[in-house]
Amino acid sequence: MRPLRALESMNVRKGRSPWAAQVPDEVEAMWRARAAQCPMGRMGDAWDVAYARLFLASDESKFVTGLELVVDGGITLKYS
Repeated sequence: MRPLRALESMNVRKGRSPWAAQVPDEVEAMWRARAAQCPMGRMGDAWDVAYARLFLASDESKFVTGLELVVDGGITLKYS
């Protein structure tokens, strides 16, 4: 099973990058500040998007049409 392979075409990436190890204190503070802004209290990751896509591809969504599904942990509603 390789669910992340399909997501690579959507430019969905895990939240951390290799340069983060170079300045750990500053970057960790930045990640904590960003997570604090999100109503869910954490940053989302590729799996959150994958599960939303899995729902839309499943039989459970057979009556869903014309949907704009925002997978952002509620941050759009907080700042709108």
